[in-house]
Amino acid sequence: MLNLIPALRIKDVTIFDLLNQEFYQGEFLFFPQLAAYLGKVAAIPEMDAREIGMLSELVYLYAKLHISLQEKSMADEGFCGSVQMPVLIGDLFLGRFYRFLAESEKEVCLPVYMDFMRQMNGQQVDGLLEHPRTESRTSFCPLLVRKTAEAMAVFAGAQADMQQTLETAAEQYRQQHWDSVQGRQVTSLSALEECLQAEEI
Repeated sequence: MLNLIPALRIKDVTIFDLLNQEFYQGEFLFFPQLAAYLGKVAAIPEMDAREIGMLSELVYLYAKLHISLQEKSMADEGFCGSVQMPVLIGDLFLGRFYRFLAESEKEVCLPVYMDFMRQMNGQQVDGLLEHPRTESRTSFCPLLVRKTAEAMAVFAGAQADMQQTLETAAEQYRQQHWDSVQGRQVTSLSALEECLQAEEI
């Protein structure tokens, strides 16, 4: 799937080697498939649609790793060890997002994704202020789905009515398909590669 497999490698290891984190094959399929679907709705060339899907996927992985960190007190023993690697790899995905944004010439979409990050971080801060000693369960997926539709509309130079059509289609797609994301767990890059090849992503 474009540059996703290389993006999951860090030198001679992979994110699966470095993180004690649950990943599901559907997580790696959802945003590229959503973008391909929206591309047909908006009559966007397939390659451009898939590249926007790749941007959303990299942002999704960045957000997942940062938000799913165990929220421990800074005084807790082992805090740094439990969060350092997810934070660093999340930041790595964000860096690869910016690089792919430039390589794919999709800079016009940058304000959309920056607004996603602003809203996501705001939600997280609000959640921590309201429940400082509980794990934050704020779901960022609906927001990123909506922003993927907005990125499609911006790239296509669509009017407001087309953006609304894309956002509605994206939300319907999420409602139909997101629950099936957490199905088969993947624990290695080779297993994920086989899955992506089978899906022809």
